[in-house]
Amino acid sequence: MTEKMLAQSKGSTPPWTRLDTIAISATLIASIVVHFWRLGVPNVLVYDEHIYVEEAYKYLRGEAFFEVHPPLAILLIATCAKLFGCHSWSWRISSAVTGTALIPVTYLLARRMFYSRGAAMLGALLVLCEGMFLEYSRLALINIVYLTLGAAAYLALFRFMQCRNLIDRRRSLAWLGVLLGLGLGSKFAIPGITWLLAVGFLVSSSIPVSFARGPTHEGPGSRDLGYILGAVALVSGVSGLFFLLTFLPNYLSGWWSGISSLTSYYHRVLLANSFYPNPLSHQDSPWWSWPLLLRPYKLWQQPDDLGMYLAIWGGGNPAIWWAALVAIVLCGVRALRGDGATWSFLSIGYLMYLAMWTPIHRAVYLYSYM
Repeated sequence: MTEKMLAQSKGSTPPWTRLDTIAISATLIASIVVHFWRLGVPNVLVYDEHIYVEEAYKYLRGEAFFEVHPPLAILLIATCAKLFGCHSWSWRISSAVTGTALIPVTYLLARRMFYSRGAAMLGALLVLCEGMFLEYSRLALINIVYLTLGAAAYLALFRFMQCRNLIDRRRSLAWLGVLLGLGLGSKFAIPGITWLLAVGFLVSSSIPVSFARGPTHEGPGSRDLGYILGAVALVSGVSGLFFLLTFLPNYLSGWWSGISSLTSYYHRVLLANSFYPNPLSHQDSPWWSWPLLLRPYKLWQQPDDLGMYLAIWGGGNPAIWWAALVAIVLCGVRALRGDGATWSFLSIGYLMYLAMWTPIHRAVYLYSYM
């Protein structure tokens, strides 16, 4: 039996070796270099940076404002501005840190999902070389925050699914709740898909463990429906708590009072999203065009001293995007064949994240495909 088959049969990952340490260290160092090198360039506000940086300084000045997205990512920008001063690079530090963290998280997640160091290294390198991830990790924008938190939540989910020690499973559930809650506090709507996907696979992975065997003293195998309900309740409670904590500055500043402020806020968010933008932006693109990378857009442009234009294009790496589209089709085939939870997770997750955009009639943008 090969190492991979042995790991799969035991529901664990390959044993950690020096090769893993070298691989994750090398990718982490490379990630730090590409995310922090000349972070302050360009020394101007790019794309929606003017929105989030301005709102971060409103937090620092104690001024109330309305933003359609929950505040976690903006609070991170405000914290870095408070610590390091008013500089273009200080506004972007939080994005660079979270974008850097996404690389080792991807390595660990792929290692668990595929029981393979090679797949882990490939996954980390693909994310490292992906232009869209890199752009949003080097700007004071909010997208990379919920992406990294989502990946970390999936890592906690697969750790729970593969672990058989009851204490470790509870720890994984607690971390899953924390990460899902922080994700919900960093972006409107999209982290809700993350929550549904994680909890859905939490339940589906627990059912065969709980009901396939009779009562034993081996831990999770002896649990019944109460174990599943308890796991969902733990994740829901912890995620709800940390979601509410992201709004704590609004209460401490005196802008909000009581739960009615939160419900009123989300009512305004739904109204704002139903009308924004009007008229439609010339840079929007339909969701079905995103996998083919048909329409990248300009984040920023400026003429230099020679009359040439410097520009930041919001687009992905075509080689990665097009190859990934083929890979997800093959992934769906393996999921239909019943080859394992990993293939089902990838296929269902991909479809859920894309399907959420089909009923939306407001302008949508390519970066949502991340």
